[in-house]
Amino acid sequence: MLEIKYIAGILIIAVLLLIGAGLIINDKDCIKIENTKFKIPDGYNVTDNGKVYNLTNGKDSICIEKKVGNLDINSTIDHYLKIKQKENASAKVSNLTADNILIYKVDIKNSTSCHYWFEDNGKVYSIFTVNKSINTDPLVISLINSKSEFIF
Repeated sequence: MLEIKYIAGILIIAVLLLIGAGLIINDKDCIKIENTKFKIPDGYNVTDNGKVYNLTNGKDSICIEKKVGNLDINSTIDHYLKIKQKENASAKVSNLTADNILIYKVDIKNSTSCHYWFEDNGKVYSIFTVNKSINTDPLVISLINSKSEFIF
């Protein structure tokens, strides 16, 4: 009877170790910002410079800031637009959606830079590129659609 308890205990530990290993393996395909994970799109590599994650496939790239904003999304965008106005840069705000989340996109006239913000669970996330292409919007939407919450 005692042997069955030991075997059952060993089996439970083995199953927990396998589950844990699976979580670790799956996490290497994700970036984490606070309590949200974003799946890295297929074909993209990630570098981390401490402040942002840079996702690139060698042709297209975007950066996602590792720190979420403290201001509400409207204040965040207004602040950014005021900075651009001081730089005499003309900016255009438009909207996209991903996973029922409204994304604010700011294009800078005569520039290849573009900035995106979205709010989720009361937190404002920031994504930007300095080299926008026709693939940038779909990439941002894909990244946001891939997000999931985790508790750790």
